[in-house]
Amino acid sequence: MRFEDFGRDDLLNYWYEKHYQDFTYNKYTKIFQKYFHSKLEAKKFISSETSLTLEIAANMGEHLSFVADKSNYYMLDRNLNISKKIQSIQSKYIFGDGDFLPFKDNTFDRIVMTCLLHHAPHPDRILREARRALKSNGNLSLFLPSDPGFLFRFIKKIGRIHMRKSLIMQLKKIVDAYDHIGNVWSLSNIITHIYSEDQIKVQKYPFNFNSYDLNLFSVYQIKIKKSE
Repeated sequence: MRFEDFGRDDLLNYWYEKHYQDFTYNKYTKIFQKYFHSKLEAKKFISSETSLTLEIAANMGEHLSFVADKSNYYMLDRNLNISKKIQSIQSKYIFGDGDFLPFKDNTFDRIVMTCLLHHAPHPDRILREARRALKSNGNLSLFLPSDPGFLFRFIKKIGRIHMRKSLIMQLKKIVDAYDHIGNVWSLSNIITHIYSEDQIKVQKYPFNFNSYDLNLFSVYQIKIKKSE
């Protein structure tokens, strides 16, 4: 198999279908994955009351196990192969695209985004659609990696030492070049711009001070304020 002959879309589809799960949730990386998923659900930010929740780009439902109330939790993704694999999960799976959410205005109490914005060609569309679909006083929970900050790149490099010469590692470098197109500085400015009228709380991890270079990721909890 010559990956050089693959176009962008074919290469990304191959990666997410064949290798993403094993690469992202292996014994070296699952600790980090558990860490960031749990911080997105921190009790001090998330209401214990039952709420209608949508996760955009839910992939294989990796975040679902960290959610306290699954009864009204909907997952949206545009990958039909994924939807066939996770039918047994106790939630409702919806085929759709974050750029054009198939919901009316003011539908959801909460929207969740994990590993999404840094992959998106048009992150502003997704953010505006999320705001449209959220009720006033609804909450957007958003994960944003500090890529390409120093600490993020350092930990990423350390975590891949064991497979640095493998074919899969060479493939992952090309996948990242195609797929990790948004940087933390630009994305944080876009978020602040689009949600300028809303209440934004940002927590950086592992050190909550104002440096993307010395943190791994940020969690945004945004309370929507719409005029009546």
